[in-house]
Amino acid sequence: MAYLDESYNQRFIRNPYSEQDILYLHETFLMAGFHTICVPSHTFGRTIMKTFLRSLNYYTDIACLTTQPSQLGGTVTDLFTLLHNYGALKSRQRLNEFIIEEFDFDFLWIEEKPAWLVERWYLEFEEALKAHHADKFMPIIIIKKSL
Repeated sequence: MAYLDESYNQRFIRNPYSEQDILYLHETFLMAGFHTICVPSHTFGRTIMKTFLRSLNYYTDIACLTTQPSQLGGTVTDLFTLLHNYGALKSRQRLNEFIIEEFDFDFLWIEEKPAWLVERWYLEFEEALKAHHADKFMPIIIIKKSL
């Protein structure tokens, strides 16, 4: 079970998905902005992401911010490793440079860990996405493990 939480919208999603769930998720995956999916596990969240991205067959530059990049597949970019190699995890200036010069994705999903909510690099990353208006041009889906 998962629910999608936008600013004022919350919807529970069960597996197997209902027809209404599928239509709702497809619409959400096509809308620019920040969206949150709360799931029982990141594995289930990743399954949702892969299923709907494959179903849409729309995005060409997909990135995932995760510390567990195994099984992302060849079509999804491991954003955490890119940020680390660029030095963007330790420097706000490098992070902003990365967003301006290298961030050319058309879809981003974040497998958010609770510990990240207090880590400087993650807070600065979210701030940089907002400051550079990435959410105005693409869907940014945050997957959170629900308790």
